[in-house]
Amino acid sequence: MKARVSIQKADKIYSLELEDIEDWQKAFRELEAKLELWLKNKIEVALDPGFLDKLPWQPYANGRGEWIKADLADAQELREKLSEIPGFMLKIGDYQYRLQGDRLQFISRRRLT
Repeated sequence: MKARVSIQKADKIYSLELEDIEDWQKAFRELEAKLELWLKNKIEVALDPGFLDKLPWQPYANGRGEWIKADLADAQELREKLSEIPGFMLKIGDYQYRLQGDRLQFISRRRLT
């Protein structure tokens, strides 16, 4: 008998397929380890969206986002937070922010819909 064990937290879902329902203890331990890793990597962000809006964002030519140079003094805290997160991406207010570029020299943002 197959079974699926899942934990959902916000927009993240962690799940395991079980070949045998008797493996539930093993699955629970594996799922618990994944959740612990996720919580360890969760970064608390206390950046003010209003402050971020005042940075000198440049619009992309396609109109679907904006960017600034990551070495901008006023963007230092945002850059540090982004560099601590796997994937270099986080959501603050109505925007998704990401470190980008071959040397992570830019910060981009896109409005969430």
